[in-house]
Amino acid sequence: MNKRGGIFISLLIVAAALAVGFYFGMKANNQDIKVSELESQLLQKDGTINELQNKVQELNNEKIQDYSCPDSDLINCMPLVQENLTKYCSGEYHDWIVESCNTTFIF
Repeated sequence: MNKRGGIFISLLIVAAALAVGFYFGMKANNQDIKVSELESQLLQKDGTINELQNKVQELNNEKIQDYSCPDSDLINCMPLVQENLTKYCSGEYHDWIVESCNTTFIF
């Protein structure tokens, strides 16, 4: 092999190395961009989830502020429940009374 052949082969090897390096560099760069986009989307969704959780908490707090302990320490929820006592005998209000008040229920 003469000098020209050696230079030509060397140039081919260098060109091939540059092409392979460029290909993998572009591929890695695209993956970095995709990862960055996914991270951005995740942060947006986390922000939306946090906003929704805060709204739910605010609504729950408003609902709790509307509650108060019944005047009576004993509430009769036996059938036929008096109409003014039905709100105390089941549901969220009942659960809140059980947790927050010193009230006894008869079922």
